Amino acid sequence: MELIIFFGVFMKLLNKIYSLILTLGFFLGVLLLSFTKESVFFQLDVFSWCLSLLSIFIFILIMLATFGESFLFHLLLGFLLFTFMISNLFLFFVFFEWTVFPTFFLILGFGFNMGRLQASLFFLFYTLTFSLPFLFFVLNLYFLEGGLSMFFLGFVEISFIWGLCILLVFSSKLPVYFLHLWLPKAHVEAPLGGSMVLAAVLLKLGSYGVIRMVFLFFWLIKPYVKIGFSLGLIGGLIAGLSCYSQVDLKRMVAFMSVSHMGLMFSGMLSFFYSGYIGSLMFMISHGLISSGLFFMVNFFYQRFFSRSILKLKGGMSFLSYVSFFSFLLLAGNLALPPTLSFMSEVHLIWSLVSFSLISSLFIFLLVIVGSSYTVHLYVSMFHGNDFLLGIGISGSVQEISSLFFHFLPLFVLVICLN
Repeated sequence: MELIIFFGVFMKLLNKIYSLILTLGFFLGVLLLSFTKESVFFQLDVFSWCLSLLSIFIFILIMLATFGESFLFHLLLGFLLFTFMISNLFLFFVFFEWTVFPTFFLILGFGFNMGRLQASLFFLFYTLTFSLPFLFFVLNLYFLEGGLSMFFLGFVEISFIWGLCILLVFSSKLPVYFLHLWLPKAHVEAPLGGSMVLAAVLLKLGSYGVIRMVFLFFWLIKPYVKIGFSLGLIGGLIAGLSCYSQVDLKRMVAFMSVSHMGLMFSGMLSFFYSGYIGSLMFMISHGLISSGLFFMVNFFYQRFFSRSILKLKGGMSFLSYVSFFSFLLLAGNLALPPTLSFMSEVHLIWSLVSFSLISSLFIFLLVIVGSSYTVHLYVSMFHGNDFLLGIGISGSVQEISSLFFHFLPLFVLVICLN
């Protein structure tokens, strides 16, 4: 019997190593193609590099965190890498939209409750509805320009209404608060791997698209900059306040992501260089932190069979290791030095204040609200009654190492940047 169990574990591990080698080989192949002079479709810059490496790293953490994995994860990773590395605008749109379908089936096929059908349909139709005008924009641009290379497009005289279409398609994927309705539903119903990749990488598709479009079509987006800038700050503040009304830990972490994405959206629309650098660092730090927080929520769910804040008290008494690494992740979520989040928010705040001094009031409120709900989350999970008992006294090696590797890059990258 022990031999059969050992063989099963060995085969699972071999499967994961094989899939990891396959993924890295695929990435290296695309990378070599992008360096060739004959490459028409693949180009790399600092944004593509960083987000591609983040996608692979998160995929490795998903394999470490979950005992089983689906072919959908490999398919999703392939679409993500193509999206970040492609230089043709039409193919960028195609792979950008194809990432929706593996996520749809992950939520529908591996979700927890009966609400997964509604959540997956929300995610599908909400994102595809806003993407349809962008398809017409790409086709119209092709007929006017005769080419769709994102590195060689020049000034095109086109209606400013297309700038609104550009902002809508990518801000719904971020998402900005008023276009966020699909995100809490998708997070609550998604499995662990789905929540990790959704928070860590898929939300970054929207910010990556905004940065690309700002560089390419800034004259189309400029008339809507003040509106988008204001909506990002106001929506981030409302999302932060919404965290206090959440009982489900997954919904709370999802609204925390919406609050942070609103701040980053405003930073990107400030049109300052520090806003783009801060956004890039923020995408990496938020991807690692949000993925780690969803893993932490799943850890509690496996022990106590609940995600309710009202039921989870006293975890500090027997989950000391997990409490420590969760504290470090939440410190990164607070943007405390010397984490990468701190450096990113310094750049973002500088760009926001440079764009408008009135934004300093919203920044102050966002810092207060963000600090409060982060402390509230930590106190709710790790302090309280000592009589709460769960299955398992502390975290396993796999769980603790997963939390550790979520946090480690936040310090390593700061050292490398300095």
